[in-house]
Amino acid sequence: MSNRDYKQWDEKHIKTLLLTLLYQSPVYFIQSEREMDHKYPDIMLLERSPYTVKHQHLIELKYAKRGAGEKAWLNKRQEGIEQVKAYLQLPNIAALPKLSAWVLLADGERVETVKVQ
Repeated sequence: MSNRDYKQWDEKHIKTLLLTLLYQSPVYFIQSEREMDHKYPDIMLLERSPYTVKHQHLIELKYAKRGAGEKAWLNKRQEGIEQVKAYLQLPNIAALPKLSAWVLLADGERVETVKVQ
């Protein structure tokens, strides 16, 4: 993408791109910002019949301002991990079989995925 594409870039732009790609697959029900006990996981990929998947996924997106430094990156990373851990405590989420939970962190130049246990 062009540097002009990144002007006023933020998490919702990454989410839109990711959802556009994910919607190409019929394997998952895709839920965006589904309300669960007043918490809103960014993206959930849930098994869709007749397909069988090894994992369902919870994805929390975080965007660090480009050029904000390593400390800002690490703070956003930790914020995402803490959010995911809180989501995993919710009864509706804790009951999901085969769930993998992730933080996807980006800044326009790099992307990091963190699997949360």
